Amino acid sequence: MKKILQLESERKFLKHLISNEKKVEHKKFYKENKHLFIVLDVLVVFCILMNFGALVLTNMLVSQKNYAQAEITGVEVQYGEINPAQSKINNFQSREDFAVSEIEKEIIREQNMRVMGMLFRQALFWAFLLFAYIINRTKIYNYQQMGMIIFVVAFYFSILGYDFFHDFGLYLGKILYG
Repeated sequence: MKKILQLESERKFLKHLISNEKKVEHKKFYKENKHLFIVLDVLVVFCILMNFGALVLTNMLVSQKNYAQAEITGVEVQYGEINPAQSKINNFQSREDFAVSEIEKEIIREQNMRVMGMLFRQALFWAFLLFAYIINRTKIYNYQQMGMIIFVVAFYFSILGYDFFHDFGLYLGKILYG
């Protein structure tokens, strides 16, 4: 029994030494490749911005499609200022002045909740990915691990960049060519 306890304590001590040595190696590796780490951090920030930008552009395109559909079918689309103070200052028509039925209010509320739910799920997704990135970033101490994280960040950057620029191009096309 004493032998088992001694081996357990040695194992814990060795784990502690390995952990400390990895931290020292990470600090050295970070000093050697500081610019590469900064580039990775910037790419991750751009990934987040492009993803949320694509999400917003997609919702704008869907809203425009709904308004265009309303114009084709002959339904009158009314725009109004949501902020009552701005509507009084600038003589805009307040949104509260429109006669909106309860069914239309429920449809608008449902659409708004769907968009907010989508944004919330996206924020949770990115919170998880950022947590994983930051944890793994602090444990890199050799070029093999650095290569793996570069590959993952480049993959996400290319996919999300494609999505954003596709939506952005479609949005610009809708603006320019109707």
